[in-house]
Amino acid sequence: MLRPYIFAAAQYGIGFGPWNQTKLPLCQPGCTKHSASPANGHAVTYKRFGYAWRRSPPDFITGIYILFFRLLERHSDRAGTRQGNTSFTHNSKQLGGVFSGNGLPLSEMQDLEWQRDTMCQDPHTSQGLPALALRGKVQGYWRGKFLFYDYELYREMTEGNMRRVYTGMFADQAVEMELKEIVVKVREEDVGGDGPMFGAGFKDLDNVDEEVKAVEEGYGHEIVGDDEPVPEGWTKEILLAGRGRNAWGWCRIRGRVRSWDGLVILCLTYARVPGTTWLWRGYTLSGGYLTGRWHDTFTNSTDSKSYEGPFSFVRAGDPCYPPHFPQRLQESLGVDTFGGGMPSAPIPIAIPSEGPGGSKPWHAQYPPHPNMDVEAVPKRRAVAQVEDEDRGKEETTSIISPGKPENQDNDTRTPCNIRCSSIRGRFMASQ
Repeated sequence: MLRPYIFAAAQYGIGFGPWNQTKLPLCQPGCTKHSASPANGHAVTYKRFGYAWRRSPPDFITGIYILFFRLLERHSDRAGTRQGNTSFTHNSKQLGGVFSGNGLPLSEMQDLEWQRDTMCQDPHTSQGLPALALRGKVQGYWRGKFLFYDYELYREMTEGNMRRVYTGMFADQAVEMELKEIVVKVREEDVGGDGPMFGAGFKDLDNVDEEVKAVEEGYGHEIVGDDEPVPEGWTKEILLAGRGRNAWGWCRIRGRVRSWDGLVILCLTYARVPGTTWLWRGYTLSGGYLTGRWHDTFTNSTDSKSYEGPFSFVRAGDPCYPPHFPQRLQESLGVDTFGGGMPSAPIPIAIPSEGPGGSKPWHAQYPPHPNMDVEAVPKRRAVAQVEDEDRGKEETTSIISPGKPENQDNDTRTPCNIRCSSIRGRFMASQ
């Protein structure tokens, strides 16, 4: 029942306004004529305190994403055929998965959602949220998962074969990230950045680390305090910088918060290779969730034929975050990799890293975890079977998890066994 909302992602919007618009509202003050908003088309009029109000029901798609991820953890044996699943290292099933938390959010945590629902009804005319409404809501350590559908079946689905929504294969992958918020002062016309949309408004530099450092330093804007006043014609914007990790390796993260509705936009870059940059966009929800959709940047398209899928995170320290998980990225042992949904080898222990090294994030230099016996970590190689539909045969690619460069002695890397989907296989094979 939930599959159409999950896998036919492009057919069901999650935003209060167009996600590819960085400046909202779209109309100038006093505008009375504009095109209809999909969200506002479901609005109803009611009277309250002597005034007539017009409201649309809250968006339910993000709630469905969270529900689906929780169901996958509770009933993994009933979810159908899946490939390439991964989970967090040493995650005991008896303790529950990342979406097993059942903490009760306080009433005050619901205030932001109510404020967003009431002030972001129409992307053409609604005033929207204050510039720093999400201050402190995005920074921190996040753990979660994302789903990706079999690419060939996804393509058939976008061409009209809706049967594939119910019969296709998908995989869920564990992902973690740590983000930092930077508040900058910008001119109102410069909100959203001057870079490409698929780069979260940032321009690409020669080095991925330099890109993140530029964001941490304000990206050419003045870094200001939360309470510092700004002159007329200026406003504040929240920029985001950090790093993340999943079975593909380490990535650097740049992003920003669209202040109008609190849309979190993240650009994840694994390497300077086509197909290794992804755009993630979503909303923070009460309880500590960040939920939305990832979008490929290889097709460079905003229409329904682009490759998309859902993701959901829970932030450490919030009510819905399971207490048995790490509280910081430095405490995490990484992500295990599975083939066909089952462990293909003894569970590997990934050595934490300070980030990607050069253009190949899985060839980074990793300091050992303080509580880990590095000598006990076995050396293994893993082979990813990459389906090549174009040539009708399988080819084998050696994929190494983050560790020392191959030309170093006493290699203590912990490789991963990965069974790639066709689209992911093509991207990884290009390395």
